[in-house]
Amino acid sequence: MSMRLLSLPALCLLATTTVADETTADLIFVGANIVTVDADLPSVQAVAVTGTTILAVGPKQDIMKLRGGETRVVELGDNTLVPGFID
Repeated sequence: MSMRLLSLPALCLLATTTVADETTADLIFVGANIVTVDADLPSVQAVAVTGTTILAVGPKQDIMKLRGGETRVVELGDNTLVPGFID
């Protein structure tokens, strides 16, 4: 079984899971293999994104609260999401 590696630019610039109630994500990534490269929070279950900004990272149940009617949810399955690095 092959494992695919996915990248999300600037995932290492983490946001907190505390955001305004009216904020909704455009995109939510959910999976067991989301790497943050943050020593205090090395991996998470979900990432919420609006436009090109990471809204929040954390437990799936917290991040899914940011889901709106137009939010696209990407189930990563066995894939791994890692930060994108730009030189």
